[in-house]
Amino acid sequence: MLRPTNRLGSWSSSVRKGAALVLPGLLVIACGASVNDTEEVASESVASEASQTVSLPFSSPFKNRWNSANDGTEYEPCVALSTFELERIGVQTDSVRDAAGTDGQTLRGCTWDFERASDGGRWVVSQMVANSVGLDTYRQKYAADHWLPDRQISGRRVGITEAGSLGECMTYVQSGGAGITTLVLHHRLPHPPVHEVCDRAIEFTKATIDKMPR
Repeated sequence: MLRPTNRLGSWSSSVRKGAALVLPGLLVIACGASVNDTEEVASESVASEASQTVSLPFSSPFKNRWNSANDGTEYEPCVALSTFELERIGVQTDSVRDAAGTDGQTLRGCTWDFERASDGGRWVVSQMVANSVGLDTYRQKYAADHWLPDRQISGRRVGITEAGSLGECMTYVQSGGAGITTLVLHHRLPHPPVHEVCDRAIEFTKATIDKMPR
């Protein structure tokens, strides 16, 4: 759901949905004082501490990659899976790149390519973090999308939405005060049956869900 335009072209509807995961910002009263100054400082501290403990598989120029819009969980998609685990689900480990296109972006995560398909089609998976109230609120906001029945994976509720005409499928898992979305995209027409796209998104979700704080 988080495809930087400089790598994968125009953003899909799932990117738009991902950006809407963010919780409402801090309220500011008329006199200019923040309602939650203390909470804001604490949030920034948590984000800073978490970001300093993560060694990314690439050099990021973004100092505010972790920020108050995506610090609801300490989960970091870019380092969740080992090389072996990524290869086991058909992901090209050396294809990893930061999904963020600008500093301070809402969404935090990474994008990978799957091994090239025999038909020449390109498969891409992105896993992103953005602060969110929960799956029910997210689903209500995007009620017009095609939602599949929720799944239970490792005892956790997983929302799934698909768009066959776009060759995409996305899962949503709540982790603390953030939503973690896993989006798989197939590039090149004709797209395969959408259940094949969802199979990949669900497989990546299964591989990472036990690493996501509850």
